[in-house]
Amino acid sequence: MVKKICLFAMLFVVLSNGVYAMPNDDKGMRFESEEVREKLKDMRAKKLTEMLKLDEQTSNKLIPVVNKYDEKRYSLKKEMTTDMRQLKQSINKSTDEELSALISKIRNNKTLLPKLEDEEFEKIKGILTTKQQAEYILFKAKFAKEVRKRLSEMKKSEGAVKN
Repeated sequence: MVKKICLFAMLFVVLSNGVYAMPNDDKGMRFESEEVREKLKDMRAKKLTEMLKLDEQTSNKLIPVVNKYDEKRYSLKKEMTTDMRQLKQSINKSTDEELSALISKIRNNKTLLPKLEDEEFEKIKGILTTKQQAEYILFKAKFAKEVRKRLSEMKKSEGAVKN
């Protein structure tokens, strides 16, 4: 159970850090637990500090920036998930004007994700050295890959248990 919570928490980090997948139905994973999200922040802070070899002062500057932008992405993705669900439910019930407004909102929000990523990186550039910036980019990619792998393994093992 603890392993599942950690994996779900890690998946949240990945989703918050540039992997723009979102659940497309009510069976999608949710990361509503504040406790899980806090543990996730702590775990990410520790890994970032270790991998980038950050001193305490730099870590104390970086982690709040990363957390701030993760929260912004999380809120935006949560809104996008709600909008997609609403679109799915209303596609045959709404007027063209209502659908058009919802489509515009969804498309606009999708353009905000890369803008948040760019804005975050601009803030990070003022905190990290060039080498650390490169390591940060690699950290995010490696962490995302690791989480996807573990999540895939978890799904496979759950499938084996169900059969």
